[in-house]
This record gives sequence, C-alpha cells and structure tokens, in this order.
Amino acid sequence: EYLDAEEEETAMICMTPEDLDLYRMQKAGYVVDDDNTDDPNRRLKTKTNPTTHMYTHCEIHPSMILGICASIIPFPDHNQ
Repeated sequence: EYLDAEEEETAMICMTPEDLDLYRMQKAGYVVDDDNTDDPNRRLKTKTNPTTHMYTHCEIHPSMILGICASIIPFPDHNQ
C-alpha cells in the first residue's frame, strides 16, 4: 500500500523489518537486549516504549519491489 503525503503524517512507519520483529517480541514479553557493539557506523535507534508504539506500515527499499533480477536493469522505471 502506498502512502501519500497526508497519510504519512498519521502513519507509524517502521524503517526495517528487523525493527518490526523486535517490536513484536517486546509486545509478546520477550526481553530484547540491545547489541552494544563498538561499531561507530551503527544505526542509532530510540528506545521503544511498547505502550505507545504501534507500527502501521513498514518501509521497503525500491530495489526490493522489483526483485533481484529486475533490480540490476539500469533505469527499469523509464519506458521508451
């Protein structure tokens, strides 16, 4: 489902499917530990509060929409 600009204001969008899995595990009562690696390039995430967060959508990278084979075609969305 595509979201337009007005719908994005009220939607709670999860950036990765892994974030959605972590959220579901927290809601189920599992203790999820944060990986405290010393990687300086790691993604900083806010702490999730299971009582207030409710994801409605998940972000999908545009190359994943086409699939593996079609994503290597240069400019696949430009028709001649």
